Amino acid sequence: MKPTSIPILDPNDVLASRAVPRHDLHLHTDFTDGQPTLAEYVDKAIEIGIEHIGFPEHCNLSTTWLSRFAPAVDTERRRAAGRVMIHWGVEAKGMDTRGTLAANPEMIEAAEYVLGAFHSSQTSIKFPHLQRDEAIEMEYLVIRGMLTARACHAIAHPGGLSTKFHGGFDGSLFDQLARHASDNGVALELNPGYGGDIGKQLATCIKYGTRVVLGSNAHEISDLGRVIRTL
Repeated sequence: MKPTSIPILDPNDVLASRAVPRHDLHLHTDFTDGQPTLAEYVDKAIEIGIEHIGFPEHCNLSTTWLSRFAPAVDTERRRAAGRVMIHWGVEAKGMDTRGTLAANPEMIEAAEYVLGAFHSSQTSIKFPHLQRDEAIEMEYLVIRGMLTARACHAIAHPGGLSTKFHGGFDGSLFDQLARHASDNGVALELNPGYGGDIGKQLATCIKYGTRVVLGSNAHEISDLGRVIRTL
């Protein structure tokens, strides 16, 4: 995994002052499953004073948006120069417990940062229909695999799908993930998009010195900056 230029934070710095870092590194545009355009996000970020925004668009093994997306980001960088820092990457799902990502190597190589995510069941039973304990363990093992393989720069919304569909993610398992992430030099995303308790997650990351990134999993313009407001 090549180095990344996105701001990856010491967890102690997130609440070290009265001003939460003005970052939102998890925005989705109309290039994939979001509604806003790149320009709409950029204009809104400037309006509300966000300093770093990031677009880790969804990818899979047959993704075709790269050739159109990277030039579009460059256009927005020129337009917004000096007013907001713009980053782009990929959000790729973990395909197994070994850390395999659903992304072609050229996507991983081109991306400025890679978010690994748990997005779907590893069995023929859809994730919302799994038994709660099985679902939580599945999410834990897939994320742990990505951490062990150091397959990404950060894990997107850790425990998020279990929280959304099964009422929560076991705190002791998040504790283990935070410790494992710290040991392997991978960040965890603080992301309120699926209703997780990011204050508690931040405290756990402080406990283990696990570095963090801030993201909102935004699909609408009103979601921009949600992680800042929540913190």
